[in-house]
Amino acid sequence: MSLCIRIFHKFFKLSKFIVFITDLLLIHTGFIVAYIIKFGTNPPIVNLESYYELIPVITLSAIILFHGYGLYTISRKSYGDIVFSLILSLLLLQVIIVASTFFIRQFAFPRSIFIIAFVI
Repeated sequence: MSLCIRIFHKFFKLSKFIVFITDLLLIHTGFIVAYIIKFGTNPPIVNLESYYELIPVITLSAIILFHGYGLYTISRKSYGDIVFSLILSLLLLQVIIVASTFFIRQFAFPRSIFIIAFVI
């Protein structure tokens, strides 16, 4: 029985890590797709550089917000609670990114990208 429990815990930790990585990939994919929607397949370099400089801020903020709003806990939550937590954390993520662009002086980050990425 002990072996089964250890295997279950290892599987759970691995699946939680996979969900964590998938979330980050989806967030950044949303921004990349937003750039493609806005500019086509050849976005201006100055706009992409703004995004590249904010990748650490976006990643760290997403980790903190998703964890803080309980999106990585296994407790039973209703679908509505999960959706509400997700929408709230993504809205706050957008606010943090907008504020970061102001403090880092990356005004080349188009505002429409924030809206498109949020929807995606």
